[in-house]
Amino acid sequence: MSTPLISIIIPVYNHAEDLVDCLRALKEQSYQAYEIIVIDDGSIDHPRAAIEAADLMGMVKQWIELDTNKGAPVARNTGFKASSGALLLFLDADARLRSDTLRLFVDTLELHPEASYVYSAFQFGPKFFPSQEFSFESLAKANFIHTSSVIRREAFSGFDPELKKLQDWDLWLTMAETGKQGVFIPEKLLDIGERKLYGMSRWIPAVFYTLPWKWIGREPVAVRRFHEAETIVRAKHAGWMKKIHQTAIAPVLSPMRWVCLILAVTIISMVSLGTVANGMAAIALSLAMLVIAYRSPTFALSLFAAELILGSRGGWLKIGADAVNDGGIGIRILLFAAFMMGWGLYVIRTKTVSVVKETICSRWMLPYLALVGVLTWGVVRGYALHQPYLVVDANAWGFLLLLLPAAHLWRQSFSQLKADMRSMMPAALGMLVASTLGLFVLFSQSLIDFGGLLDATYSWVRQSGLGEITDIGHGNVHRIFLASQIALLPAWIWMYVSGTQNKRPLTVKQWLAWIGVGAAIIVSFSRSFWLGLVAAVGVVAFLALGTKHVSWKEKGERVILRPLIAVVGALVCVFLVSFASLSSAIGARLHTQEAAAMSRLDLLPVMQKGIARHPLLGSGFGATLTYQTKDPRIVAKTGGAYTTYAFEWGWLDIWYKLGVFGLLAVFAVLGSLVVRAGVLPLGPRLFVWGSVLALAVVHVFTPFLNHPLGIGQLLFLEGYLHFFPRKEPMPKKS
Repeated sequence: MSTPLISIIIPVYNHAEDLVDCLRALKEQSYQAYEIIVIDDGSIDHPRAAIEAADLMGMVKQWIELDTNKGAPVARNTGFKASSGALLLFLDADARLRSDTLRLFVDTLELHPEASYVYSAFQFGPKFFPSQEFSFESLAKANFIHTSSVIRREAFSGFDPELKKLQDWDLWLTMAETGKQGVFIPEKLLDIGERKLYGMSRWIPAVFYTLPWKWIGREPVAVRRFHEAETIVRAKHAGWMKKIHQTAIAPVLSPMRWVCLILAVTIISMVSLGTVANGMAAIALSLAMLVIAYRSPTFALSLFAAELILGSRGGWLKIGADAVNDGGIGIRILLFAAFMMGWGLYVIRTKTVSVVKETICSRWMLPYLALVGVLTWGVVRGYALHQPYLVVDANAWGFLLLLLPAAHLWRQSFSQLKADMRSMMPAALGMLVASTLGLFVLFSQSLIDFGGLLDATYSWVRQSGLGEITDIGHGNVHRIFLASQIALLPAWIWMYVSGTQNKRPLTVKQWLAWIGVGAAIIVSFSRSFWLGLVAAVGVVAFLALGTKHVSWKEKGERVILRPLIAVVGALVCVFLVSFASLSSAIGARLHTQEAAAMSRLDLLPVMQKGIARHPLLGSGFGATLTYQTKDPRIVAKTGGAYTTYAFEWGWLDIWYKLGVFGLLAVFAVLGSLVVRAGVLPLGPRLFVWGSVLALAVVHVFTPFLNHPLGIGQLLFLEGYLHFFPRKEPMPKKS
């Protein structure tokens, strides 16, 4: 990282003692490449004498005295003219900076060359202002950025000296009119003392600005001045604000409405699976997806993501299925085709084909293009070797095509896509946790079985491809394995990373979510999930413990104690349902002599021999192997002989079919995510690294990377990376 000079410009008006404390806080900064310029705006409490008495005058490069009080905008503009730094910080005299504030500001601007300034959450007197991520739409509604932010010199447009209030909002709006945007650090780095005697800024509860003072007959001076300044600022930027409001984010479904939508589809699936009505519902939903993708592709992509989070094998609704033989074409394939068609029509309608071309030519696309090339080779190779299951095997990789519309929407409509996803994600993940734990309680305790409810539910879970419900044989404990539970691993990692970075105590809602996700992962009784999560959390914990500027006491609480409480809470929840059977059930799943584990081990030498035949070029998609398994269901049918093209050893599956080049291509995609995440702030970086590692470890034992669910996670992580830096359309001043 470079060390640009920061010009710290401090206007002071009768805040001599506060200025002393402000300079002392600057003296403690870990980043010392700065110059301090103080502008005495006609003070009568002799701030210079106070600074000299505190032996801090040596810190001040320039001391400028104005003959009369001319206001903060004039004082700041005067300080700017006398400054020379590449970065500017207009610091209030009563502000206190955290010791690492300047370093964080500079590092963040280094990581975000598209940003013109950087800001953070702050404390103003008794009130904490959390601020928010930058968006032009939010800035047009109200100010959420404090004056004391670090600005690039070339982006600074000057303060309006005619404004008595809201000068900072006016500055950010003026910069926004030429497309300049900020970047947010979600930490409290600034503490502003409430000005009780002099100055214009004073915290007043927000409700005071909304009261009908005119009816009361007397409006407080501070409220009146605020409204006057707001009127001036809005009139000054009315044209730009109108443009922003015209392109504002469209309304999104609330999480509760997402839940209602998911429940409706679930009920339709349960009552109609295997009937003509189920197929009709699948056609209707597919047509709806086509229209939605054409009109609002961000919402359509959110719908598709919700299906991936909840649908496992994508068989909730099917065309051509029947109650006896099942089969049919699942809703996931139908939604995929409808979405791709609708998105293509949307691109034509909006004339953004050039954006799609630019997306394909982006540097970050290179690993994916290499993977597509290898996958194409796998199809050609499978065809040349006459592999019997070529189409059905290669089909799953086709979901990688979703990268193109997703990347297009990241560039064109990121704010809208983020809004839709943020509303959908808690609803879908919450429903996944609720359904997992609900099935666990229902089957492990057999609480309700009116009219054969258990048999009907079991048949629906199996027939829809949602998952497996298996009696482990230890006190009636049932394993509830839904393939979509793979989405709970990054969810748990996200909560863990958030817990390690959050200095404040977690809320009850956060604890319940963390414990609930953990309990759902436990009752999946999936060894690959457990191993993937343990590996990811171990690495994240190791890296989090190495964090600087955090005491070991805080690290111990956040990195070790909080997750330990969450895990214990999850175990207690599961124990309350299964009682003493939980430990024996977990022990059985960890035992290598268990049937499924033995089946995997039996497959291993057969796969090694298959790989040895074509280690470099692979055997192509659709290649099969025959081996002896101890799976009771297979033993009952064939005596144990089993021929398949789908193998539990995920990495070996890629090697066997695509050769060494297939492994290299997939490693390149994962490696690209890891490398590009290395420049992110600590929290997001740990989340991406942990999620990639968890997926890679799970794929060792259970193939997910060559499945829509694993590909969906890759696309999610790719989209998450595109949030840093976030590229939004920049409205230009006409």
